[in-house]
Amino acid sequence: MIVSDALDMGAIADRYGAPQAAVLAKQAGIDLLIPMGDPVNQAATAGALLAALESGRLQVADFQATARRMDALRHTYELDRPTSPPPPISSAQTQAALDLACTCLTIDDEPGLLPLVPATDLLVIDCLQPRFNNVEEAVARADLLRGMVLETFPGVRYTALLPADEPAWAAALAEAHAAAVTVLITRNAVFVERQARLACDLRAATDRLIHLAVRSSADAALTPGATHVLTYGDQPLGLWAAVERLAGVGRSQ
Repeated sequence: MIVSDALDMGAIADRYGAPQAAVLAKQAGIDLLIPMGDPVNQAATAGALLAALESGRLQVADFQATARRMDALRHTYELDRPTSPPPPISSAQTQAALDLACTCLTIDDEPGLLPLVPATDLLVIDCLQPRFNNVEEAVARADLLRGMVLETFPGVRYTALLPADEPAWAAALAEAHAAAVTVLITRNAVFVERQARLACDLRAATDRLIHLAVRSSADAALTPGATHVLTYGDQPLGLWAAVERLAGVGRSQ
């Protein structure tokens, strides 16, 4: 099985556009395509594949071959029957996984703000990821991270910003002026203009800024001179490792 990367990546979208790229990829033998982006773009990509079938640029056999390969994978890995529930995870396994997650963090604490004591006058601003299509989760990981932060820093002021709630974004920036320490959580801010603008504004507003980038590590460039904690993804163990690092628990490289 051959699976494409996202068809809205710059090298693809800027040269071909996702619809044309999907057809070219299918002609080259790609089995499964990933048309990221909004529903209009996804529908256009599906329409381009259908038009290519109708014009003869693609053949039904191309899709039938993919179906056969998928069926073979299902048979090989016995995916045609209910899977058994996973065995319980031992506490030792969980701790080993958490230790590994801690070593995968990147920490840059040039201002010397870490570790934070539990009683720190802490403001946490979490930028929720926009939903680019109807199958993406909206707030589950943010809710999980919020619980972790509240457990570790009981007196924290925590605000989660919805993409379209402009008054809340302005209020969060204003509140940061008075906080002893502000933690900014971004989710692919380099691709989301509103998150990027807030990151730059916060960096100008306070010298006591901790930037927790839980998806793209490139977000760190938006807040030069701040303390940076990079997780390279927002899987639960990575998030917990980051919160422990804020409090001076665990180890990192």
